[in-house]
Formats: sequence, structure tokens, C-alpha cells
Amino acid sequence: MAKKPYCKPWNAGLASETPAVARAIGKLFDALDSINANIVDGQILDDIQKARLTLMDRLEAEGWTVSYQTGQLKGSDNCHVYAPGSKAGERILQDREAR
Repeated sequence: MAKKPYCKPWNAGLASETPAVARAIGKLFDALDSINANIVDGQILDDIQKARLTLMDRLEAEGWTVSYQTGQLKGSDNCHVYAPGSKAGERILQDREAR
């Protein structure tokens, strides 16, 4: 049996096209980031951090790039997600390696 991919866009309509999926995942990270120690206290903060790291690690293991840099290597307050093979994602990965 073939291994099921971690994140495979359906590419069956506008909302499921790869760029739209990447934007939606970026918004998910932004939403998780918005729940922080400035607005809540408790174990939820640890759970959110674990969830973020798990999602990020598994996406990146599959070739996605998750970054707070734009494709032009400028810092951003928002999370950007780039699909495997994305030129912007590749630039970001090269920038990470160069540091």
C-alpha cells in the first residue's frame, strides 16, 4: 500500500488549487499565532505550540516551506506557505542554508 501524503491539494477547483491551499495553511498558522500569552493563560498555549511545530515539521518533511519571510526574502508578520517545487520556497530554503 502506498504511503498517504501528508498534504495533497485536490486541485479540483479554485479553493483546492495548490496556491489556495498554501494560503489557507498560512492563515491557519496566523490564527494559531493570534492565540498567545497576551490573551490567554494555561496549557492551551503549550498545545498550540506543539500543534504548530507538528504541522510545520510534517509539511516541511514533505517539501513544503513554512516561513515568516516573503518570496523576496523580506520579513513578514504573516506566515507564508509554499508548495514543494515553488521558486519562492526554494529561495527561502537557500537563504536558511546560507545563514
